[in-house]
Amino acid sequence: RILKSDTWDEIFFRLFLEKIEPELGKKAPVLVRDYPPSQAALSRIGPNGFADRFEIYWRGFEIANAFHELNDPEENVERFKRDAEVKRALGKPAFPVDEELVESLRFGMPPSGGIALGLDRLFMALLQIDSIEETRAFPFRNRYRREDLY
Repeated sequence: RILKSDTWDEIFFRLFLEKIEPELGKKAPVLVRDYPPSQAALSRIGPNGFADRFEIYWRGFEIANAFHELNDPEENVERFKRDAEVKRALGKPAFPVDEELVESLRFGMPPSGGIALGLDRLFMALLQIDSIEETRAFPFRNRYRREDLY
């Protein structure tokens, strides 16, 4: 449901999360790239105007999420400030500029990126497991109190 007060980002995120994401990668692995810049806060923006970010979906699971880090300190400060302004305008709490990150970038962070690979989700997709509980070496389903163990 879309509300009149919803921002473009909230609408995009909700539609993607509720309607698109559940269908991704059901038949074959899918790579989603070229996200709107607002959907990748710390990612650099490519020459095409989209965030330099991608996600891999397979069998209904988001398997991996990756992006190239924005290592321009001034651009990061501008993004932090814009984000805070938007949040304040919406009556939401705004986070201060991460001065430690900005100082590290000014010191000289080289171009970098990273990928978060969800091994639990990968195992679920590979082994066609429906519950993430089944991927844990020590499931937490039957919790015991410490005194009950001795």
